[in-house]
Amino acid sequence: MAWAERVLRLLNRALAALLDSDPANAAALESLDGRCIAVACTAPPLHFVLYIESPHIRVAAPTDKAADLRICGTLDALLRWLTAPADSAAGGGHGIDIAGDAGLLLAAQRLVRQLEVDWEALLAERVGDAAAVLLTDLMHGVRSGGRRLRTEFERGVQAQVERHSQSLPGRAELQAAQAHLADLHRRLDYLDAGAER
Repeated sequence: MAWAERVLRLLNRALAALLDSDPANAAALESLDGRCIAVACTAPPLHFVLYIESPHIRVAAPTDKAADLRICGTLDALLRWLTAPADSAAGGGHGIDIAGDAGLLLAAQRLVRQLEVDWEALLAERVGDAAAVLLTDLMHGVRSGGRRLRTEFERGVQAQVERHSQSLPGRAELQAAQAHLADLHRRLDYLDAGAER
């Protein structure tokens, strides 16, 4: 079985568990029944379609059928977009391209933000209570640590750019240097002409 097929099977199982974990999650799908969203993940390369068949979502390989909504971007960009605050831009930005039904886009974003996921309970069914608590704490720690590292990295880059931009000559200094070089060039030409006589 190809890795893409395995990923699609895992996505189907994960979405089923997610929707089954809270009846409100499945009920939120009723208004979107029959719609489909094509997702093109560019890195890693994975393309799939989400078919909303209330009270479930079926994940399948893409077909020639036109999707109501198309979303394209890297996995990182897609995850950032999905978890962006509600007051951020609904479409585009975050490094992704979006085309199609804007109403479906807003409804899908609202649905994702309203999902109530009890990660600890889902993990406890698979690995036991003690391990689930540890894994949940680890997930929260990795997420907050990742945010902190990203912020520190961005600040560091900004500080380096500012520091190096201060050492670059300004426009006036460059013009003065060009004038000085032009003067030196004229003097060398004069000396060369005198040496040839």
